[in-house]
Amino acid sequence: MSFVWFLLSAFFLSGCSIDDANGTEADSSELTEVFSARISVPEPSGLSLHINGKSLWTVSDQTAQVYQISLKGQLLKTLSYRGQDLEGISQSPLDGSLWIVEERKREMVQLDTLGNELARHKVSVEVRDENSGLEGIVANPNNDHLFVLNEKMPALFMNVSSDATVRYSKTIHYVNDCSGIAAEANGAFLWMVSDESRTIVKCDTSGSEIESYRIGVDKAEGIAVSRADSLIYIVSDSKQKLYIYQMK
Repeated sequence: MSFVWFLLSAFFLSGCSIDDANGTEADSSELTEVFSARISVPEPSGLSLHINGKSLWTVSDQTAQVYQISLKGQLLKTLSYRGQDLEGISQSPLDGSLWIVEERKREMVQLDTLGNELARHKVSVEVRDENSGLEGIVANPNNDHLFVLNEKMPALFMNVSSDATVRYSKTIHYVNDCSGIAAEANGAFLWMVSDESRTIVKCDTSGSEIESYRIGVDKAEGIAVSRADSLIYIVSDSKQKLYIYQMK
């Protein structure tokens, strides 16, 4: 017993925590909330930084429409497209087109910035609940592939081609659900947000966790990242708000 107590004492005196030892969770102080505001988009459920970095794109789960908003949440434009059960959104840096996912139909749709439909593809994924289907999408800035999330049952990270062929799939266990995804401009890292776990996760392009950060946002369902400004943008479905976090 004395030897066990010696080991425990040495561990805690060293200033390490169990999480530090496992490397599973970063200190939440590394993200600081610097702004929040209510936005004129009901039930926002996806977020993407405009390719010029000067505005954001989002979709509404309630109206099934696509919106452009300022970096502080003011409504700039509503696109003509009206879909069904819209969730994620991403603007491709390769051609400027928008990609969205329709959850229950398990389809990814390509639009131009006026809202005209350019293409539509069904993603081959088996889910146990129609309301726990496709939830997030982000264009890979380095090629014409996309990263797509299935919310839960199962929570999946997928690398798909522009015709929705699944090239790689990984089951996610480090959060309870997958609610949104973003890519850094150079494509080196991805960022996910989990509604149920209230967590932001930095991961590599295979979907493996690197760091995680707890956030106090209810129903966080969209994420965008500006590494140049060290900012993370989050939208809350239930609060109808935009939050901005500063990264260290």
